[in-house]
Parts: sequence; C-alpha cells; structure tokens
Amino acid sequence: MSLRISLVLIIVVSYVSIAGAWLVKNPPFAAKDEEDLPFFYTLSPDDIRKIQVKTPKSDETFTATFPQEGSGSSVWYFDEPAGIPVNFDRWGGITFLLGGPKTQRVLAESFDNPSQYGLDRPTVQVTLTLRDGSLRTLRLGAPTPDRGAHYAQMEGFPQLVLVDSSWGDVLSRLADEPPLPIWYYTFEVEKVHEILFYLKNDVARGYSVNDDTNAWVTCPIPIVGNPCEGTESIDDEKLKQALDLVAHPEFTRVEKVARSIEEAKHEQYGLDLDAPYITIRIETVKPNGVTEVTLTTLTLGKLTPDGAEMYFLANEQPTVALVNAGWGTKVKALFDESFTPQR
Repeated sequence: MSLRISLVLIIVVSYVSIAGAWLVKNPPFAAKDEEDLPFFYTLSPDDIRKIQVKTPKSDETFTATFPQEGSGSSVWYFDEPAGIPVNFDRWGGITFLLGGPKTQRVLAESFDNPSQYGLDRPTVQVTLTLRDGSLRTLRLGAPTPDRGAHYAQMEGFPQLVLVDSSWGDVLSRLADEPPLPIWYYTFEVEKVHEILFYLKNDVARGYSVNDDTNAWVTCPIPIVGNPCEGTESIDDEKLKQALDLVAHPEFTRVEKVARSIEEAKHEQYGLDLDAPYITIRIETVKPNGVTEVTLTTLTLGKLTPDGAEMYFLANEQPTVALVNAGWGTKVKALFDESFTPQR
C-alpha cells in the first residue's frame, strides 16, 4: 500500500448540534393552541432566499440557489467570499430555525424606549429576503437577567417579546464564526512540521523540521518516520516562502458541489490518484501541553478550458473548487523546486 493511501486524512470536525436540539424542543411548525404564546412569525424554509446576520462584531450574508425540480436540493452560498458554499454540517437546520422563533413571553403590546432593552444596538439582527422579494427583520436585544432569553422585536410590529437565548446564540455564530466549508483552508506556516509532495500516488520528495536542530531538512525516499526523518539541511527561508504560498490558496469559486464521495466524479477535472498531491502536517501545542496534529491536503487538477482557473480539491472533501490558475501553477512548480542552500 502506498504511503499516500496510508496517510489519507480523516478530518474530524465536531460541532455541537445546538440547532438540532433547539428544533426538538421548539419545532417551528408545531400546532398552536389559541391560548399558547404566539410565534413572532411563521415562514416556510423554501420561501427564504437570502439571510443577512449582523452582530456587533460581524456581518454575513448568505444566498440560496434553488435547482429545477428533481435536480437536487438547494445550496446556500456566502455573498463574500462570493461563490463559496456553506459548511453543510453547520448549516443543517438553520432555515427551519429561521422559519419561526417561539416566543417565551409577550412583555408589552407596544413600548417607547428600545434602548432600555438593548434593541437600539441589537445583539443579533437577522434580515430575511423572501421568494417575493419582501423583507423580514428581527432584532434581538439585551439578554434577560437570567440570560435565558433575549428581548426581541420584529421590524414593523409593536410588540416586545422574549425569544429563547439558544436561538440567538445559533444565529450569532453564523456571523461571528462563519460556517466556511472544510476545504476552504488556510494554516499558520510557523506550525508546519512536514510537507510531502506526491506524484502518481507516491511520495516524490519530503521535508520536515528536525527535532534536534529545529531546522528544515530533506527526507530520504522512501519516507521513514512520522513526521519523516532526515538530516540534509535545506534553505529554510526558501521553503517557508513556499509554505506561505500554499497556506493562502486563491479560491475563485466552486465548479461542483458534492456532499459525499459517491456524488463526486473527479477524473474529468484531472483530480484522480495520479494528480499532484500535497500533505502538510501541522502541530499545535495546546494550553495543557498536548500537541494536536492535523493534516491539510490538496490535489491539483487541470486548467479550465479558458486557462484562467485550476480545478482543486482540499482536505479530502468531495467538492471540486477552482483556484486562480497563476496560484495553482506556482504550487505545481514546487514539485520541481530545489530547496538546496546556495553554496
């Protein structure tokens, strides 16, 4: 079995399923008793076309694309960076949450002092654009003293109500911790301890940080050790420049959104097992002293027919992305680059 196969990245991303738990406790389309507390609003998730979430720190907007009937499910994209879809795992249930937050209590049928409840400077403001072009804006103000709810008001309606705090927490994360897809990577060059270059599914060259000298060295082929072991010194600064290039991919858009390997057909993009492939080992020392090891991987495919972009896979994700052809060509050139120090 080749080393590349043995090093295939298993990226485990754990997200606390707040949205799912909230839905179980507060289904947005449950039957409503006349004496029950009212919904702020009730919308069908399929009617929501755009979502803007503002917090004191951030502002994110997401737009949905709805394929023709029978051709698949909708996909939500960031407005900025344009053309980048959301992380499917983190997005699950969001439109259902937005379909109707259950109020805990109506405090007043009308009120005159929004600042008293933090509604002049909302903790979260969500604006929904619907299928017919109309807007719905919900403002969540200050938390209640027990922090179990937020004071809230729907624009255009006079009522002051309480909305469950978990609802606001989920939505504020969309802006403060944007749900970028796993393949939309970057990394800190200072934390890299190994880089391996693969051609035709086998390691063509490798470099690692020597534990004793803390300097970059060339690893003999076949690779031994994890990270690979070597003694021949190289030009550290030149390799760090190469790592800086790889660490900042110039994504342009997505060619094909796929949620699973089964959906993905990559051969037509030059993204098969023979394609140029790179793994980067990143080591992060946690506050408790434990070293966390992660891998970033990338596969470089063909150029697009117009030559402006290159097909690209990252972090073993099935979605086919596109990067700027100039950036991709520079990364491919690293496979032939010599990092031997000048004599």
